[in-house]
Amino acid sequence: MATLEKTRLPESSSSTVRTARISTSKTRIASALAGRPIHLPKTTILDVVLEKRIIDPNTVMPFLTGYQKASELDVIKALRAGPGHKIGTVLGGTQASDLLLAVRQIGGDLTFRINDKSIPIGDETEPDLRLASITMMGCTRFTEDDAWLVCEMAGYDETPEQLSARIQESSWEIVNVIEQVPLPAAAATHDLLRTSGYSNVTVRQAVPRKK
Repeated sequence: MATLEKTRLPESSSSTVRTARISTSKTRIASALAGRPIHLPKTTILDVVLEKRIIDPNTVMPFLTGYQKASELDVIKALRAGPGHKIGTVLGGTQASDLLLAVRQIGGDLTFRINDKSIPIGDETEPDLRLASITMMGCTRFTEDDAWLVCEMAGYDETPEQLSARIQESSWEIVNVIEQVPLPAAAATHDLLRTSGYSNVTVRQAVPRKK
């Protein structure tokens, strides 16, 4: 017992313990729930922007859609213009993910922008630097395949195993899915999760990380 008594903190040091707890909390990442919701349409129209050259227009043509679908000639011209140019539009996260995966299978790459009707096919577009996060209701049916697709869409640095485990462990609680990703990627991922039947999926303003 004498040894145990020596390891106990004296009563007067309780304020020191509270100070240590406050210091530790400053190193944590702020919850995405602190961000205000961003209201998006149920199905977001996304501009498709070439990031890595694609040779065959037939790879992208079946996926492009929109109220004014790009002609094959316009797509060919946009592909020849090179990275940074708009090659068409897609409706929602499902079409966006299908197109993205098809293009990556042949060694190409794409990014997405929130649709801007003033930018015609073939024009160069600036990156969208707005950041956003996604929250949703955790559930046990969120698989590693779902997590892999989210990571691919959002360019997220968490592994599918980590993401799926985190969401499964927080079943019936609102959980952070992804944080601080470009708004167009968040919008596409939001559509994808919502159409997959997940609940309370919300895009939120990104919360700065605490230092």
